[in-house]
Order: sequence, then C-alpha cells, then structure tokens
Amino acid sequence: MRRPTILIVAGEASGDLHGGNLVRALKARRSDLRVLAAGGPALAAAGAELVADLVTHSVVGIAEVVSQLGTFSRLFRTLVSLLRRERPAAVVLIDFPDFNMRLGRQAKAEGVPVVYYISPQVWGWRPGRIKRLARMVRKMLVIFAFEEALYRKHGVDVEFVGHPLLDAMPASIDAEGLRRRLRVEREETLVGLMPGSRRSVVARHVPILRGVIDVIRAAVPRTHFVVAGAPGVPPAAYEAFQGVCPVVTGRAHEVMKASDLAITASGTVTVEGAILGTPMIVYYRVNPITYAVVLPLVHVRHFAMVNILAGREIAPEFLQYQATPARIGRKAVEILQRGLLPAMRRDLAEVRATLGGAGASERAADAVLRVIDGGMGRPS
Repeated sequence: MRRPTILIVAGEASGDLHGGNLVRALKARRSDLRVLAAGGPALAAAGAELVADLVTHSVVGIAEVVSQLGTFSRLFRTLVSLLRRERPAAVVLIDFPDFNMRLGRQAKAEGVPVVYYISPQVWGWRPGRIKRLARMVRKMLVIFAFEEALYRKHGVDVEFVGHPLLDAMPASIDAEGLRRRLRVEREETLVGLMPGSRRSVVARHVPILRGVIDVIRAAVPRTHFVVAGAPGVPPAAYEAFQGVCPVVTGRAHEVMKASDLAITASGTVTVEGAILGTPMIVYYRVNPITYAVVLPLVHVRHFAMVNILAGREIAPEFLQYQATPARIGRKAVEILQRGLLPAMRRDLAEVRATLGGAGASERAADAVLRVIDGGMGRPS
C-alpha cells in the first residue's frame, strides 16, 4: 500500500522553521507519513525529503525578485512536475505568497487539496488576493486571531491555530549570562541593534544603526550596545561596528531578551519581542523602486506587526526615508530619559496574550491530517 504523501513549500527562513515544527508534529501523529518539502535546513532536519532549496533564494523587494525570476521559474516547474508525478494527498503552503499562491492554483487544477498555513497578509496590502485564496484553498490555517473572522466572511474554511513562534522560541534564554559577558551591570542600559537577517537588508541598515549609536551616546553616555548578527551574513557586513560595540552572531533571542530596548528591523522579530517583553523601536528601508511600487498598495496604518496586533503604535516606527539615525536616535533617547520602558512592557504583554497558547504546530498538524483523511470540519 502506498504511503500517504504531502508536499510542504516554505520559501523563507521563518517559514522553514515553522515548517520543520509542523513536520515533527505530523510524524508524531502519523509515523508512516512521507513528507516532501521545498524549503531549507529546518524542514530537512525535521525529517522531510528536501526536493528543492527555496530558502537560499529568498529575497525581499521587487527589484530583488526580478533578479531571481529565472531561478523561481525553474523551481516552480520542478514542483509542478512533482505534483503530477507524486500526486500528494495535500500540499501545505507556508506564507511566501507570490510563489505559493501561483503554485496553489496549479495544485488545485491538478486535483491536490491545498492547505495554507500562515496566511498572506491580505489585510495589509493587495486585499483582492483573498478572493483568489477562497477559490484555491481547502483549509486556511491562520496565526492571528483577527484573521479568522476575515476569512470566514469570505466563505473560507479557516481555523486559528495560534502563533507558532510560541513553540519555536527556546525554552531557556540566558539573557543574564549575555549581559555578564558584555559586562553590563543590572542597573545599566543595554540597547540591542538588530539590522535584519538577509545580506541586502543588513547592508541598508548597518549605516543607520551605526549613526544611531552616536546620537544615543551623545545624550546618554553610559548606554551599552550589542548587535545581533545573522548567520549566513559575512562578518564584513558588520565592520562599521568594529571597535564600537560587540556583534553577537546567531543569538538573536538572547540579544532581544537581554536588551532593555531593541532597535530592530521590521519583521517576525517584532512578534518575538512581544513574546519576550522587550520594548522596541522598529524601522525598515527597502529598495527605492520597491517602496515606490508597493506604497500605494498598502492598506494599514502601521507596518510593524506588533503595532498591527495592538491596533495602535506601542513601538515607534520609522519607515524608509523617515528611518534616519537622527530620528531613531532621538526617539530612543526620549524613551530612556522619560522612563517609558515599563509602560511599553505592559503594552507588549497585552499583545502577547492575543497570540494564543502553545501548541500551534500540533493544532496545524491535526488540521492537515483531517484534510488528508477527508475531514473538513473543525476539531470537536
């Protein structure tokens, strides 16, 4: 008898991480399940058979995507051929919408049920995509509570499973140990600088953060700084910090939790900050072409996820041309000198409470298996 097979597609490092946890939960429930994956090392480590490496080619921005069109076209053809050859019982798409929505349409045309785990941010920009998703998916698994009502309104079979970061965060984070190694006393202030995880993003953000250090030190001289370096980004990318402050690579959670204030590039890290309770300032710069094209399509007041979840600005935001060392630095000085950190921590605790409880990967796995087994209903 042929083993049941599913295909999981995750095109970014965060999706690869959550996909890996999903695979573990699936295999714990169905040991005979064969999992094929297009993703990265986390999926492979969890026991999936990696048929294509999407994470290596992950990019942000229109100009960057255009440069990779040939690569993505080849990967797409590879996965369509696999769908036809393997006939999986379901395909699970994790975020990565521009690629995955196209693949999902193809899967549906081939008669393969589509489960979408971690919804595209249709509520933030290009809301017309929700109608295409409604036609495509057998089951939508969302990680933010407000998304459930949005999809149900459009007739989508949807389930809120909670945020998988609650499962992915390390059980123990030695923040105090990091502060000791950095020789930061308990009563002293540590500012964590987080320029991002992709080489191109880090290159845009490092000069901003280097300037921020000067602004803060001029007003609050005894402030300590630490940079969260990203694995896979060469050390040369952080040369601007040499002799200025330490760069700690591959320990972003420690940096975030150890910091009294984080100055972070926008992304999943802002949700991690909410979970850890670290006050933050959020900034981002993209390629100017990307910014000019995308801005008219955006339909939200805030770009930082932590503020979207709060429904108001609890973490100051600086986007594109507003993201200057002077503006960010002055805001950091204001927060530190006016004693605003405790109030920011209280706001973050409220956001943390909206993310659901632990076990998102297990709930997602149960939903996937119900689709495979032909069960369309919600859990009883």
